[in-house]
Amino acid sequence: MATISRTTNERPNAEAIIARAAYYILDRCSSHAEFYPMVCEAFYDGVGSLAGREAANAVRRDGLAMLHKHFPTEKVLLLEEHVRLALKETLYHWSYRVGKEDLGLPHPFYVDHLIVIRIHFPYQVAMKAKMAERPGASRADFVDHAISALRNPRIVLNQASRAIRRPRSNSSYDPDQFHGSLTKPARSHGAHIDTWYGHSFDGINLWWSIDGVTVDNTVILYPDMFGRPMEYDNKSMYLASGQQVSEPHQVDLKPGQLLLFNPEMLHSTQVNVSDKTRVALTTRVNPHTPRFNDEAPFNFEHWHNSSDLERRRFKALDVFPAGRNRGAPSHDQRPKLAAHKTKRISVGHAVGDGPACLSSDLVAGSKVAIDFLDAKALLWRTAAGEVKAYTRLCPHVGVDLADGWHDGDVVHCPGHGLRFSWLDGASNCASFRLRAFSVEERDGNVFLARAAAGVDNAKASEMVKG
Repeated sequence: MATISRTTNERPNAEAIIARAAYYILDRCSSHAEFYPMVCEAFYDGVGSLAGREAANAVRRDGLAMLHKHFPTEKVLLLEEHVRLALKETLYHWSYRVGKEDLGLPHPFYVDHLIVIRIHFPYQVAMKAKMAERPGASRADFVDHAISALRNPRIVLNQASRAIRRPRSNSSYDPDQFHGSLTKPARSHGAHIDTWYGHSFDGINLWWSIDGVTVDNTVILYPDMFGRPMEYDNKSMYLASGQQVSEPHQVDLKPGQLLLFNPEMLHSTQVNVSDKTRVALTTRVNPHTPRFNDEAPFNFEHWHNSSDLERRRFKALDVFPAGRNRGAPSHDQRPKLAAHKTKRISVGHAVGDGPACLSSDLVAGSKVAIDFLDAKALLWRTAAGEVKAYTRLCPHVGVDLADGWHDGDVVHCPGHGLRFSWLDGASNCASFRLRAFSVEERDGNVFLARAAAGVDNAKASEMVKG
């Protein structure tokens, strides 16, 4: 797995971001000194409002990266909403300033009405939450939308015409099915492209590290997937199974650094295997008139015009109906990614009832994915010639490791960045480990058997069938 950490002192090139998926890390955006302290204070204020002054003082003393030590996991969603409401106008203006001063965009450009506050506790902490308190509908948002609609009646007309033109059904969208029993604070984004959700083409994501971001909880980019055809699952809106991904790139960010990237590049969230709370926020700018995939389950059609934001007219909204602003990405299309040294084999029997594959199928540097009638297995031959075999579905949320990038030491989960060792199936998170099969090679074939319960992975391959 590669790491991205190089900052730039040059002005980022917006067209390079859009056309070639260039990405930039700004050590300090132009307006950092003005806005960053305001953002931190909003978090401290939110902690105080929701958990008391003592908790707020402790977080101020230890830093937001230690938020999990002083703030209840069950209230994380409430804190995200508190900060969003406190900062939304501030962040609209900040996004405008980044577009104007750091990207050098001319008027008019557009700032997305959507702001996302992202607080990810260490997974080992977040997974213990039995529930999550969810914020109710915001009266402030309702009032703002009402004022915006009065100033721009096209907002109401668009909502009505869209309902008449094509009733939008997003009933197939079911993220709970993908994440299983994980509560909201323990969830991470799988690999996705933002326009699958209905975001605009040719946008630029502003991903601002506030505190606690490390390579063990960061955003993951897949630069070599850019422009390649991919399919997504319409329930999760994440990359569909059966498609291999390129080498993942972890973005290493210090507090206050800003990542700019094209959301048409496949990206995901590293499940937080660190001992820090990751605090970040994201907004989006579009240098041109927003255009959409009108077949997406949602469309984010409300935008702030840079000219309005320059004058701090935050209640003014432009609406870009997806039906009238259909489009496609501006970048060139590339061929589908070739399989990354992975051989897939399907056998018509259960584990233990026949050979898994030929010994010759296990070529050095390549993994073999076996579909049994009752199991999915992943096989690897070590440099010493030993065959390792593990259950193939990531124990986090069941993503198929056959689709993940690998090297000689580990295989990467293409969902959320977990890394599993070929040696013993252990991952970089204490909660997850691949279960080993026992392995026997004889007469040019490889046979697997289920290891007895409680058998250590390192010993499982020493057991022989029968």
